[in-house]
Formats: sequence, C-alpha cells, structure tokens
Amino acid sequence: MEKDIFILETENGPITCEIIENLYINEYQKNYVIYTDHTKDENNELNLYISSYDPQSEKHELEDIKDSEELEKVANIIDEMWSEEDGKQ
Repeated sequence: MEKDIFILETENGPITCEIIENLYINEYQKNYVIYTDHTKDENNELNLYISSYDPQSEKHELEDIKDSEELEKVANIIDEMWSEEDGKQ
C-alpha cells in the first residue's frame, strides 16, 4: 500500500508527514486532512494532527483550526467515522 507523504515546512525546519485521511465536512464547507509526523505522545500513542486546506489553492497550505468549537466537532466526526470502520472489521 502506497503512503501519501508530504513535507511540512516549520519554524524548526522541514518535517516528513504521512496523510492518514482526507475528508470534507459540509457544515463548515471545508476540506480537512488528518496526518502524523510519526512522533508519539507520553502514552506512546501516535500524534495525529488535523488541518483544513483548500484543494484548489496552488500553494497547498495547511490552515490551523483556530475555532475550538470547530476543532471539537471535526474531531468528534472523525472519531465517529473511525468507530464505524472499527465496527465493520
């Protein structure tokens, strides 16, 4: 299975990231990407990040989700999607 990899330019230099999933949420009329840099948290769980993006943009920039309500809602939608997928397996 081929991985979708991209380089994220940060203040501390480039970071290689892997795309976990892309999705579009009608409520916000936005595209989102879930990705990881393969680092782990204090519980040894993979760090996942969520950003919005404009697929029509030539710059391919990721945008932080600044609204905490939007972030929580998007995270809940993702949790529901993944819970449903786990239930099918």
